[in-house]
Amino acid sequence: MTHRVRVVTAAAVLLGFYVLVVGGTLLWLAVLGTALWLTMCTDQPFPAQAFMACAGTAPLAVALADAACRTLFHTTDTPQEEVLADARSAPRLYALVRDMAADLGTETPALIRFTTDANAAVIETDTRFLGLATGNRCLVVGLPLLAVLTRDQLRAVLTHELAHFALGHSRSRAFTLRLDTSLRIAKHSLKRMSQANGLVRQYRGLPLLFVAGYGRFARMITGPTRRRQEAEADREAVRLCGARHLADALRTRAVVELTWPAFRDAFLERSRGPAGRRPDDPFRMFAAMAASPEMKPHLAHLRARAAERPGHSACDAPHADLGTRIRAAGAEPGPPGAVTAPGGNLLPDALYENDLLRLLPELRDTQLVPWQDWVALLARRRAVRLIGPLMRAVDDVAGGGPDSLSLRRVIAVLDAGDRMPLARALASRLPRELRRDDDPLALLTTAVAALVSALLVSGCGASWRIDWTGGAMADPADGTPPQDVTAWVREAVHRPDHTAWLTLRLTELGLSDRTPACRIPSKSAAPGFVMGKVEEELPEETGRLVSVLRNATLAVIAGSVLLGLGVSWSEGGKGLRHDTTRSGTSDGVGGGTGHAPSDSPSGPLLRGSPTLLIPPPRPGTGLPSIPATPLTIGPLTRR
Repeated sequence: MTHRVRVVTAAAVLLGFYVLVVGGTLLWLAVLGTALWLTMCTDQPFPAQAFMACAGTAPLAVALADAACRTLFHTTDTPQEEVLADARSAPRLYALVRDMAADLGTETPALIRFTTDANAAVIETDTRFLGLATGNRCLVVGLPLLAVLTRDQLRAVLTHELAHFALGHSRSRAFTLRLDTSLRIAKHSLKRMSQANGLVRQYRGLPLLFVAGYGRFARMITGPTRRRQEAEADREAVRLCGARHLADALRTRAVVELTWPAFRDAFLERSRGPAGRRPDDPFRMFAAMAASPEMKPHLAHLRARAAERPGHSACDAPHADLGTRIRAAGAEPGPPGAVTAPGGNLLPDALYENDLLRLLPELRDTQLVPWQDWVALLARRRAVRLIGPLMRAVDDVAGGGPDSLSLRRVIAVLDAGDRMPLARALASRLPRELRRDDDPLALLTTAVAALVSALLVSGCGASWRIDWTGGAMADPADGTPPQDVTAWVREAVHRPDHTAWLTLRLTELGLSDRTPACRIPSKSAAPGFVMGKVEEELPEETGRLVSVLRNATLAVIAGSVLLGLGVSWSEGGKGLRHDTTRSGTSDGVGGGTGHAPSDSPSGPLLRGSPTLLIPPPRPGTGLPSIPATPLTIGPLTRR
């Protein structure tokens, strides 16, 4: 009985939307018909306001009617942010889904789709007749979840989603899915039409208010039903996978929901990273960031505090808050469990380029390179960006000196007790977004670590490795962890008596503190920098040189154009004055130059010119006088 009530409630809410849309369309037709009747059949004034209102609301009424018709008999609900998962590229995921469906005693989904949302869901696609006819079962999985969740955590998530099919929740969800699809289409169409026309924009308020208000009303009506369904699916996941794995999966999903948008903005936007290049597999790169040692403390802190966040996220509005779900599952919201397997092992082996560009539009019109190479390029770029200002800061603090920057010069400044002046000089030469006003020594540590990393890469066979919290590191060839090198540098910066220890450990790696990293150009030399094998100019020096060249080029072009225009105007003026003086008479009247007059009776007029109304005067005579005729102004009234 409860199941039937849920289905009837969801169907009534959907039918209510259709009835209101039909009613609004009939109201618009009634207003238009009334305006036409008043114009054609009565002597009433022309109803201009009524016709303007009908013209402004016609596209909005069409948008609402179209949104309702699209889901009335058939819906596929294929958003632009989803792509079909190929069984050949994701065999491990398909096998896991089949195993979980068999454990629940339900049919395996016919389709699996990938999305960039940090979420998972099940839907029925290709449903007909208002959702009464069943369609194809589809499982939607977020690739960020596949990148971070362990196998046990992913089993809990998939069990929760497939339990909706096993418990028959898809019948009522078919109606709510149609309503959500209609509201989403209507909202998008209304905004697009209002942006295209100013008249329509004046009348958009009421339709948008209707769409938002009805969506809120539908959530209020169906919310309790959907919450009960989610609680039932959680219990099935606890029964098959255990409360600890479900709690860990919920915490990790909340962390991915926070970190994935930040990762996407920091590394995939067009203004970030090496120009014109982007990683070919951002999701494996995201998995590598989540598994990096420097990120583990931050992610562990977020996981521990995930249950403390109040309210509901955008992805799971029908769910209860995270702490309530964890307690209902039988696990206390305490520290998360230990990680039993690395994340990312269930990602697809490869994604088609078209699918990748559809999922991540910011990768379009860029060159896709292997993500490991792209990370190395980014680490090298970060190091170059820090070493240049460090070179100048050392020169400012230590005064003049050799024409190259070496680790020995930096250590000499630290030994002299000038670490704080060096940190302040470095911060003053960096962009504001890179400064650390709360901890200047942290920025100095990052810059010195970048210098050490560049020396290890250029002369000791190390490879670049990015520090996901900022800066760059070198992965030594002998297997020394990069974090150890950063720790040595941190000790040397914070405790100057440990600089000898840093020199000793770097010597064990084959690095001499006398090796030059950058050459400082003399005042007479052309600007430029050389960093071992990293032959790349610093961004600020390059920008200054390009700016000077651009300004000089523009000045030359502008001067040449102005000079050419001046010469052309001068030559044109001379020609004009010459032709004007030739049209004068030979006796000097009118300021002539004494040239012989033209044989033409009309002077220097071109052939085919119109006949003059007043004939030209004969030589030696003046202009003909025009007799003055007196004007008589009489009365304007009729006689």
